[in-house]
Amino acid sequence: FWGIFMLMLLLGVGAGLEKGVTGMFGGMSKNAAFVWTRKTTVAYKGMQPGRRFEINETDISFIKQNISEIEYICPRLNLIGDFAIFHKNKSGSFEVNGDAPGYIHVESRRFVKGRFLNEFDIAEKRKVAVIGKRVAELLFEEDEPVVNQYIDIKGTYFKVIGVVKSMKTGEGVGDDEQSIHIPYTTAQQMNNWGNKIGWFAFTVPNNTD
Repeated sequence: FWGIFMLMLLLGVGAGLEKGVTGMFGGMSKNAAFVWTRKTTVAYKGMQPGRRFEINETDISFIKQNISEIEYICPRLNLIGDFAIFHKNKSGSFEVNGDAPGYIHVESRRFVKGRFLNEFDIAEKRKVAVIGKRVAELLFEEDEPVVNQYIDIKGTYFKVIGVVKSMKTGEGVGDDEQSIHIPYTTAQQMNNWGNKIGWFAFTVPNNTD
């Protein structure tokens, strides 16, 4: 009896844990990796430890050209803190991320309306935004059109080109659906960051070692 009971208990716990982890990372590519920097810990060519190393677009271009196994590489900029975003007489505080078109292959979203960012948005530094489902609910009336309408981010008007829904369950849903995606090049320009990026994600094909 105890043997069967313990087996059932362990199977139940295992299934619950698997379901919880799958929910947390729902929509996340299984072939994705994330790269960011911290302060250096060793001296190098006369420079002392504790230096801050920053990634820029030159690094991204180098990686693209020299590592053929990479499928998508996606620079990302997190605009620090949540910003008060306005639409007409409504406002809310949301996370704003500067993203590349390929990020939709790193962390998938379900499209409610419209589209995601594209290469023209990046090249032309367009003032366009893809917003989470919860952002749309808080800033727009229930029967109000969302796509092609404008929201105010830090005093700059962005045209909404898409509304997305999270594929996660649990707490991750709230984070995803209360965030806004704008072209990373536009984020650079808004903050006078030059070609600096915060971090990047990349994916590789399924058969890559």
